[in-house]
Formats: sequence, structure tokens, C-alpha cells
Amino acid sequence: MNPAQLLDRGRWLPRRGRRRRFLGYRLLIQQTIAGPGAERDAIDVSESGLVDGILFQPVTLSAADISTIGGRKHPLVLLGEEEAPPEFDRVMIDNVAAAAEAVAVIAALGRRRIAYLGIEPEPLTAATVDRTAGYRAGMRDAGLPVTKNRLLPLDGLQPSDGERAVRRAIERGLRFDGLLCRDDGLAVGALRALRAADVCVPDDVAVVGWDGDAVGAFLETSLTTVSPDTDAIVGTALDFLTERIEGYTGPGRHVIAPHTIVFRESAPGA
Repeated sequence: MNPAQLLDRGRWLPRRGRRRRFLGYRLLIQQTIAGPGAERDAIDVSESGLVDGILFQPVTLSAADISTIGGRKHPLVLLGEEEAPPEFDRVMIDNVAAAAEAVAVIAALGRRRIAYLGIEPEPLTAATVDRTAGYRAGMRDAGLPVTKNRLLPLDGLQPSDGERAVRRAIERGLRFDGLLCRDDGLAVGALRALRAADVCVPDDVAVVGWDGDAVGAFLETSLTTVSPDTDAIVGTALDFLTERIEGYTGPGRHVIAPHTIVFRESAPGA
């Protein structure tokens, strides 16, 4: 999902950190479903006259598009890792470092044949590019080879696509004892495929997902996951946006929010 979050005068929003302050805003959410036309509308014409500022996570718009369209009518703060113009405030996580850390978690369990799920059809999203780069870096740091056959391709980004990709890998005889998944949804599909093949998690294959989705705690084998600090992401972005609304005109501020690894059954801490 790709929400553009639009703020108008109304009630309240949290401030950065633990303390909260009443700000007098109401939250509106617009789903763009990664459509370029809808993304343009979200930052240019949609809700025109009704909102004071926009939190926007681009997927299809280029940095040049955002630079041309964004900020003409409302203050704009960007979320996520897609390419972005430097003049806008931006809050993101370090996907490369987080993926490398996830690989280290799997390697610490003694796993040496770690696969990556997955590479979606072109064009690749920035998250996939960065997480794949982090997987490669983590493998290099662990002294492990990266082989093309352990970069598992996907037909899409749904759980069923993850299940299908892992099933195909097993059917072609790919040997792997660890699996880093691009996101928790794909990890859910991977766990289903492994269970159907009588592969034991984590004894045979350790699995790490991504997103920190609380649902992962309630799976039959609970899911270890990379968890972005969403409180820090939202709090920082809201601080930046309210400061812009209140008149701040300084240069763009780019902040990397922290992340943690939430250890569960699929890859217990070493």
C-alpha cells in the first residue's frame, strides 16, 4: 500500500518521542496504489484547499517529478527509500544496513547457504534494490558466497508469490538453510511452502521477514522480523511537517530512523 497522508485542521497528532502534544490537526488518508496519476494528484490537486500539509510515500514518481510538482500548494514531507529530491524533508530506514544485520542473525545460527526472497518483476522498487544490496553485503561480511540461484525471483509481492517462489526453488533441488525475505508477507508464503515440503523451521531453514508485522507473532511458527521504528518514523515526519506548516523554510532534512530485529521461533537469537 502507498498512502499519501493529508492533514487538515481538526484534532491532534503525536509529537516525536514519548511526549505527545495537541496540534489541532485531523488526519486524512489517500491510497494511491502505486499509480503515477494518483500519486501526482495526491501531491498536487487532490484535496486542494482542504489540507495544510502532506506526508507522502512515493513509489512510481521520480525525484524530478516530485521536485516539479511537490510543495507548490502544500508543505510536503517524504517517507520511504525511493529516490527523492534533496530539497524536501525525508524520513527513511537504512535498508542496506538492516538487511546485512538480518543476514548476520541467520549466519550466527551456523547457516551457510542463505537465500534471498525475493526479486520482484522489473522495475525493481528502491526497497528491493537496497535490501538485496544489504543481503549481498551481509553475505560478504559473513564470508559466504552469493550465488545467483539463491536470489529467488518473484512473480509479484503477495504471500502467494512468496509461496510459489520457494516451492519452485525446492522442486529444482536448491539447497538452502537460511532465508531472508523482502517482507513479512512473502515470509508467510515461504513458511507455508516449507511446511508443505516437510522442511522444519528453524531446524532445517531459518527464516527472517521484514516489516515487524505483529501478525508474525501468531503464525504456527512465529516469524523473526526486521522491525522499523515506526514511532520514530511517524514522529519525526510529523515534526518536520508541522514545522513547515508553521513557517520553517530551511533546507531539506534527511533522517534515518532506527530498526530492530524481533526474535521469534523462525530464527531464534544465537
